[in-house]
Amino acid sequence: MEIGIGMEFTAIVMSAHLPGRGRLNLGVLVLDEATDRIHIRFRTDLDGIADPLDLEVIRGLPEMIESMALEMGAEGVLLYLEDCASNAIRLGDRLTIHADNALDAVEREFAKHVA
Repeated sequence: MEIGIGMEFTAIVMSAHLPGRGRLNLGVLVLDEATDRIHIRFRTDLDGIADPLDLEVIRGLPEMIESMALEMGAEGVLLYLEDCASNAIRLGDRLTIHADNALDAVEREFAKHVA
């Protein structure tokens, strides 16, 4: 039986660059161009990694990105984030990946780059 390659997705790792901490991968964004959706998985073990103000911003990122994607579209929000991300929050290079569906893609890339 032949196994298919699956669908093609774009994955991007989002990281924080905080004073005294170096780079910390926060999560993964997966663009599903077929449905114009962004699928997000962020780490939940954030206690103690940043001061309270930075931590509040980091915890709010997934909700902010999802809200922006509703207004700008999935590709639009990625372009915006790639252009406007700060020195503290950065997006990595776009990675082309293959998976059966977007949720599998998010989980696999999260396990590879963040967990």
